[in-house]
Amino acid sequence: GNIGMAGGGVNALRGESNVQGSTDHCLLFHILPGYLKTPRGKDKNLATYNSNYTPKTKEPYSANWWGNYPKYSNSLIRAHFGKSAGLDTQYTWLPKLDDGQNASWLMLFDEMLKGKFTGFFAWGQNPACSGANAGKVRAALGKLDWMVNVNLFDNETGSFWRGPGVDPGQVKTEVFLLPCAMSFEKEGSITNSGRWAQWRYAAVKPPAPTDADIINELQWRVRKLYSEQNGVFPEPIVNLAW
Repeated sequence: GNIGMAGGGVNALRGESNVQGSTDHCLLFHILPGYLKTPRGKDKNLATYNSNYTPKTKEPYSANWWGNYPKYSNSLIRAHFGKSAGLDTQYTWLPKLDDGQNASWLMLFDEMLKGKFTGFFAWGQNPACSGANAGKVRAALGKLDWMVNVNLFDNETGSFWRGPGVDPGQVKTEVFLLPCAMSFEKEGSITNSGRWAQWRYAAVKPPAPTDADIINELQWRVRKLYSEQNGVFPEPIVNLAW
């Protein structure tokens, strides 16, 4: 809330340093980079998408900065796919949500418990402890065929299969641990809701390429597989501009 001093602004109480930074990177299901809306089923084409999310005003002198929404969406699409095709075609390559779909953290584990997920990457988190219903989360993890735990150390999520009351012989999930760099081993910016942007230097180097290298390597290999073996709807993968 507002801390009650001039210039203080409104400050959210967040549970982690740099949660605002993760939000700015649009790691939530309902937004794309630049705080653009994730397209839904009703947004059949780029023109409809822009029309649905561009604010309209009857005041000619209104700032209405988000009236520039189409410029931002066009820029995002080109940043993703370059000029490999026209904007209208490239728009169809963006990820879409079903109308009314909620793909938030809690809902994902509901769907996982129903057996609708084959695999799961846990990137620097510990849902077996941080979920409101830890037992439900662990039961959901047991419905997977495989899980990759990307973390500095093993944790309750990576070892859910040997937790209290769990018979490892009855768990089908194959678990992989990918060690990753911790905060002291990488440099980068921290952004918080107090409008502070701070730079943090690395204290030591990680023992191996274990930062963004992980997801980059995965992306390159997946793209190679799509290029060689085609597969279902390969265009969004093989036409990425990075």
